Amino acid sequence: MKRFKKITAMALVCALLMSMPALGASADTEPVASVNEPTLISEEQQEQNYASAAADFSIKLFQNSMDSQKNSVISPLSVYLALGMTANGAEENTLDQFESVLGGGKVSLEEINRNNAKLLYGLRSNEDRKLRIADSIWFDTAKELTVNQSFLNTNAQYYGAGIFQQDFKEPGTLDRINGWVSDNTEGKIPAILDEMDQDAIMYLINTVLFEANWMVPYDESQVEQGTFHAAGGDQNATFMTSKETYLKDGGAQGMLKYFRDGRLALAAVLPPAGQNVEQYVKSLTGEKWLSLMQSAGVEEANSHLPKFKFEYEKKLAEPLKQMGLTDAFDVQKADFTELGTYQNRNISVNEVLHKAFIEVDEAGAKAGAATAVEMIARMSMPVGEPVELWFDQPFVCAIVDTETNLPLFIGTVQNPTAE
Repeated sequence: MKRFKKITAMALVCALLMSMPALGASADTEPVASVNEPTLISEEQQEQNYASAAADFSIKLFQNSMDSQKNSVISPLSVYLALGMTANGAEENTLDQFESVLGGGKVSLEEINRNNAKLLYGLRSNEDRKLRIADSIWFDTAKELTVNQSFLNTNAQYYGAGIFQQDFKEPGTLDRINGWVSDNTEGKIPAILDEMDQDAIMYLINTVLFEANWMVPYDESQVEQGTFHAAGGDQNATFMTSKETYLKDGGAQGMLKYFRDGRLALAAVLPPAGQNVEQYVKSLTGEKWLSLMQSAGVEEANSHLPKFKFEYEKKLAEPLKQMGLTDAFDVQKADFTELGTYQNRNISVNEVLHKAFIEVDEAGAKAGAATAVEMIARMSMPVGEPVELWFDQPFVCAIVDTETNLPLFIGTVQNPTAE
């Protein structure tokens, strides 16, 4: 099982359920249409399609899971990887929906697997950052359950998933699953499951842990007290001032502050004039996010960023249904025959659990996430003067991979003093 270091820890759990549950064709002698040569897509175009689809997934997931009343943060990367593993068990329309939600209709599951593996390799820890990404599959010893070896092999190959077979009726199994999450987030997320559904047959789990120092840390002279204008009233906050890479697109303005590895960076973005942060997030698309990140150039901004630290958790079944992933959660329609079978029952997803945290201070940033998918079985330019940016009102924050411009973590800071 591959393990990677991280600043932030996040866990995602996906649960599947099981329940009880012939076309004719005629052929003309003459073809009805000429057969064209298949269209060849370059590797560069495939990578662009993947980045576009992953960015769109990230933004849509955050739009459907953020809380407009408090600080929110998720790891789209953690959820994307956990769902990618789950999709490898899907067939027919269930698979089509996974490819639509994860691949935007342009990227096949095979290409998603391949690009995920490439991204995981590129994001592995190095001497300048801790980025620990881990995946695992836990399934029941019930004699009625048959798990396809090809499903396990595919997820081991592309995701480095560890495979664990446990007796789900034995109380110690819950502790072992939570212990794995805790170990891989260095205790930052001590548990992803409060309990195991009585019909649970499998958990597919991803964790992400990130920690890195700034390329240029703040010194004492750059730190001062100030006022943050939260929706619930003004708050005293600690602001850090520095000159950083300027971002701008469609009225939104922000900055990128790089971590010491030079690839990952913190993005902080203020909504356009006349919009609050929730309205701005709702207006975003994957394309707009990528355009904003690609606006980074030589222009700089004097940035005043508050310190903040908070955690967030969210059940993601409903947000994912709103994005079009419906059949996977429907015990009558779900098709997970590539995953395996359960005698006299059908397999479906029960819930997707997600926990995340983020901390930003003078030295750098830390973040983490865990995602669990629970499966159950049931019956059936020229440089001018630097721009002045005060992040003294609710804003969007993200830890970004500047090679793909994808957000590993994305959130909104409604009040930097609230944990």
